[in-house]
Amino acid sequence: RLHSVPLTLIANAVLLFMQEKDDNSQGKLKSAPFLLNACRRWRYCRMLQNKLLEGRFGSLHRVLSLLVLLVLIFFLTGLGKRFVITQPSSEVERLSLRREHVDLVNRLPAFDENLLQNSADHLIIVACHAVIAGSSLAGVEHDDSIWYLLDYQKNKGMPEAFVSHIKEGVKIANRDPNSLLLFSGGQTRKSAGPKSEASGYFSVADHFRWWNMLSVRERSITEDHARDSFENLLFSICRFYEIVGQYPAKISLISFSFKKDRFEHYHRSAVRYPARSFNFVGVDPPSSTGFDVNQLDYWEKKAALKPYKNDLYGCNSKLLVERRKERNPFLRSNGYASTCPQLQG
Repeated sequence: RLHSVPLTLIANAVLLFMQEKDDNSQGKLKSAPFLLNACRRWRYCRMLQNKLLEGRFGSLHRVLSLLVLLVLIFFLTGLGKRFVITQPSSEVERLSLRREHVDLVNRLPAFDENLLQNSADHLIIVACHAVIAGSSLAGVEHDDSIWYLLDYQKNKGMPEAFVSHIKEGVKIANRDPNSLLLFSGGQTRKSAGPKSEASGYFSVADHFRWWNMLSVRERSITEDHARDSFENLLFSICRFYEIVGQYPAKISLISFSFKKDRFEHYHRSAVRYPARSFNFVGVDPPSSTGFDVNQLDYWEKKAALKPYKNDLYGCNSKLLVERRKERNPFLRSNGYASTCPQLQG
């Protein structure tokens, strides 16, 4: 026999339905059949249950018994839970995404300094331009809202550009096993919280599983202090020295194509790195995204480069000094002067 409790519940509903139907057929409309006295309901349910179990209702008994059995199987196997709860709460979704991200990271190869020390000679720099603002990276390659963007960066294809820069860096590193891939960018936006641009770029690479070039992750790190393009280059060289124990024999730097002159002629010259060993890689999103490389190149030459022409290191220009101060809202300091000997002189 089936358990009496679930059967009683089914019997209760059937009895009240049948009673209401019977009353209506006699012109006695019941406006609230479920307000019957509790004692009467229990008595009727027990009576109907006994009739069902004794087989007095014939085919109705068999149909209701099968129905009860199906309902029990439906919920006991968990199908009912999945059917009823179709829309998890935002908190559950957030925790689920968090667990998925942790599981993903745990399955990825970890950084291995032994692959680099005294053997790596190629520094690959991805100059970062924005902080990740969202907790989920779904749509990170095209959704502006996932990134903390300034007004002039919005609706310009920036997400696609950032992801393209990351992917290009991974591809170059994958071709050279003696390279170190480095994402450079500090905690530059107060509203975004103390999150570095570099760590966000690294998370994006994790999100895309390094485009199936997983071994690159073992040779990838971040530089979390740079506040402008000059520091992207200088601090990345220092970070390379911290990890490898020597300076890079060659450098590849990935950024927007309109910044080629800035990096090749101004910043490279400022750190006195040989031009023959420096390779700039410009990567832009397609114009269909709203990205206008000609306009950006115009403003780069007209305004952005001017301070560096008279102040290669950005130490005396009021504009560059104030910009660095603004891009360090959490008052962080770096230790490169002690770990990179040449900076001390």
